[in-house]
Amino acid sequence: MGEGFGTDPAAMAGFASTLHTAATDLAALGDSLPDMPDAGEVSADMASVLSHLTAVVAELVTGVTAAGDSVSAGGSDYAEGEDVSRRSFDIETG
Repeated sequence: MGEGFGTDPAAMAGFASTLHTAATDLAALGDSLPDMPDAGEVSADMASVLSHLTAVVAELVTGVTAAGDSVSAGGSDYAEGEDVSRRSFDIETG
């Protein structure tokens, strides 16, 4: 039988930080797009594609940010639960 679940709060914080950094980097990339290049007859089509790509990246940033927030909250909840359990044993044995 398994020994249950376990995690390292520092690892959880690191995962959350990695996700938040990725979201920030993606957002900065989206903010740094150059002006629409002159593509001749397909300029309108290129503008449409770039507009769609920008919207998709914005949604990706939102999703990665939410994932980072969830990992951070989950790590905090886990650590709090561990602390509560540890204190309950201290009370019982103290």
